[in-house]
Amino acid sequence: MGESTPPLDALSAAEAGQRYLYAVNLTDTQLTALHQTLSLDTHVMNVLCLLYLDLGTDMVRERTDPMAVYQCREYGWVVGDGRLQLTSEGLAAWWQWKNAVTPHRRDSRFQQLWRDVTGW
Repeated sequence: MGESTPPLDALSAAEAGQRYLYAVNLTDTQLTALHQTLSLDTHVMNVLCLLYLDLGTDMVRERTDPMAVYQCREYGWVVGDGRLQLTSEGLAAWWQWKNAVTPHRRDSRFQQLWRDVTGW
C-alpha cells in the first residue's frame, strides 16, 4: 500500500465506518447523476425500443410523441417514411442506454425509467 493509505489493520472501526459511508454517498451521487442523464431522452429511447422490438411503424406512431420520432431522424437513428427502420447508429444508442440501465434495475428510480421507456 502507498504511504498515504495505512494498512487495513491500522484503521479504527470509526475511520473504517466513515470511509464506508463516504463510498456509499459517493455511489448514490453517481447513480443519481446517471439516472438524470439517462432520463433526458426517455421519449426518444421509447421510439428506439419499439423499433428494436420490431413492433411496427403504426405502433410507434400511436404510442410515441411525434417530436421523439423527429429527434430520432435528426440524430440519424431512424430512417424511412412509410416504414420506420432503426439504423445501426440507432441500435447502438438503444443498446448503450439499455446496458447503462440494466445493472441498476433493482433501484426503484431505474425500474421506473425502464417502465417509462419499454412500457413494462
